[in-house]
Amino acid sequence: MPGPEPRDKNDWNRLGLACREQGDLAGAARCFDRALELAPGSAASLANAAAVRRDLGRIDESLELYRRAREIVPDNAAVLSAYLFTLNLSTRPGREEIFRAHMEFDRLMAGRLPQRPRTRQAAADGRLRVGYLSPDLRFHAVSFFMEPVLAHHDRRKFEVTCYYCHRVHDGMSERLRQLSDRWVDCGGWSAPEIARRIEADGIDILIDLAGHTAGSQIEVLAEKPAPVIATWLGYLNTTGLKCVDYRITDRHTDPPGQTERFHAETLIRLPASQWCRQKPELVVAVGPLPAARDGAIRFGSFNRPFKLSPEVLGLWALVLRRVPRSTLLLAGVEPDQSEKIRSALNAAGVDAASLEFAGRLSMAQFHELHHRVDIALDSYPYSGATTTFDSLWMGVPVLSLAGEAPMSRNAASILATLGMRDWIASSSAEFVELAARHAGNLAALATLRAGLRQKLENSILMDGRRFTGQLEALYRQMWRERGPATR
Repeated sequence: MPGPEPRDKNDWNRLGLACREQGDLAGAARCFDRALELAPGSAASLANAAAVRRDLGRIDESLELYRRAREIVPDNAAVLSAYLFTLNLSTRPGREEIFRAHMEFDRLMAGRLPQRPRTRQAAADGRLRVGYLSPDLRFHAVSFFMEPVLAHHDRRKFEVTCYYCHRVHDGMSERLRQLSDRWVDCGGWSAPEIARRIEADGIDILIDLAGHTAGSQIEVLAEKPAPVIATWLGYLNTTGLKCVDYRITDRHTDPPGQTERFHAETLIRLPASQWCRQKPELVVAVGPLPAARDGAIRFGSFNRPFKLSPEVLGLWALVLRRVPRSTLLLAGVEPDQSEKIRSALNAAGVDAASLEFAGRLSMAQFHELHHRVDIALDSYPYSGATTTFDSLWMGVPVLSLAGEAPMSRNAASILATLGMRDWIASSSAEFVELAARHAGNLAALATLRAGLRQKLENSILMDGRRFTGQLEALYRQMWRERGPATR
């Protein structure tokens, strides 16, 4: 490292955060470990070390570090929230354990922040004021799904305010600002400050888009700054907060009767899908089926490395061993992460020559990489949504293992909406069988590849007007059921 060595834990933490921001995860881990050597009881250092280990895919280590941090600062909401998000990446805890952990967040918030439900009636013309709270209204996956909604809201019936709780502004945030009736930059504001502003703006329905993901302002919800509060899109699990009225979902992500008991909120389902994405601006043509050249199937993974659990790597190893001459291309994997993945797959009987890694790519390069893949393999237990859309857009079908938790059913929801149920497995054995079956029918793969983009474009998954109409109908239902007139 250039320059003099840092002298205390704070300097090491600052250096680690800078390394993490630049994508040097291994360097960040070394810095945070050095901070812990100097101050083993530092909750901040423990939380930083936990976060970077999560980025590296070392989920069990991350969870243990978060537990140690929580022992030191049991009332710290940010540490608990980060721990809850990380729980979703592990296959070890059961649904009951994860749910109980989320309900600890409600107990932590109880009594700390005032809940002040308002009694404002809807305007005489029935126009509802809807607020969206998010740190991700910039170049981020959430924005890909929010842009069509903001563009197609019926302004005669809804007034839309976006509360953007992040300091970074880019071209996407400016586009979303233009699509909003009101835009409130609240990056750096405290939760009470944001809550007071939402209250002053007379918001009827507040939609949280982040849950327990990075940068969220979930503590705002505990102040109950609007009569009706719902969570949607960014976090496919319960917030754990009893003051949140609804979680917006669909029947594929949350099959009726399957997940209600693991939610503090009432589940309210869109009739088709909870997903609707804007069409990519940069249109890269769909390429021919790679396997048509030599008959060898090329599998691919486009999900972030921290989603690649030991269990799913073991499952992919079974697929590679089952399908002769098959290879696996893993995108977005830096050297710090590739060695761990390579070792795990080698230990499961996969030849190193069958694996290829690609690091950071531009959006155009990322889409072009799909030209080299016949079948994409979804991650587990945290399934991919944005990457599933990307693959389908590029003509690459996605094979997914649908678990019991909503987080495990992102891709399954998208595929089911498209009528592609034969790409959804309900068990590991079925996943391997489906992979082998699809890999053995190159003609069907080529036909599917040629028509997938149009199939996606013709569905509600890219029909912003129809989707937003269904979402607005859901908002009306929520207002009828939980608005001030019903209290």
